Amino acid sequence: MIAKKRILLLLLFLVSVSLAEKTAAITIQGTVYDPYLEKLDKALVTINTNPKQTFITEEGKYTLQVPPGNYLLKAEYTNGVSYSWEEQINAQQDGIYNIDIVMQQDIEIEDVKDMPNEIKIEIENKGIDWNWIWLSLLGIIFIALLILGSKKRFFTKKKESSIEGAQDEVESRIINILKNEGGRATQKEIRKKLGLSEAKISLVISDLENRKKIRKIKKGRGNIITLNKL
Repeated sequence: MIAKKRILLLLLFLVSVSLAEKTAAITIQGTVYDPYLEKLDKALVTINTNPKQTFITEEGKYTLQVPPGNYLLKAEYTNGVSYSWEEQINAQQDGIYNIDIVMQQDIEIEDVKDMPNEIKIEIENKGIDWNWIWLSLLGIIFIALLILGSKKRFFTKKKESSIEGAQDEVESRIINILKNEGGRATQKEIRKKLGLSEAKISLVISDLENRKKIRKIKKGRGNIITLNKL
């Protein structure tokens, strides 16, 4: 009788271990950065599992264990200034999800209410002016595309074919773009300025990253490229 109870307890233990492994087979991890791409220590990272999980970063790092599902991942930081970030995460397959977080500074809307009336009016007028400016720019761009569309396609193809085989020249141009942008730019911005294919840009950026000349940080569906200090 005692032997049967021991066997039953052992089976229940094995089943509970198996269920625990299935419900926590996904790891979400990454690094939290401030808007200047510096690692944030003691940032609060939360995810809306049941119950909700929280994690305080150490040297910017965080790690969460979750079962498969759709979640809202949030990060908050307050120390003189307030930063926040959030993103929907679809984690359905077992494995490790590397998600780096680049925080954005919070803007207090209430502070605008306390401004003098003259400043409020100036802000509102600037908003109206900017709307007209953007509409004018869009109109000019649209007309320019209609007139020069065919010429632009011709020169873009010619430019891409002349650079495609010269990887050293592409690397040099990427480095120059990063220097002109203050040391960082998105991969999408770099691709637009070079006029090359996404595959070519990804290949050259990976090579530069392997040689420690740049650093690539994932943000949402894109990447931020930063120039390493020599």
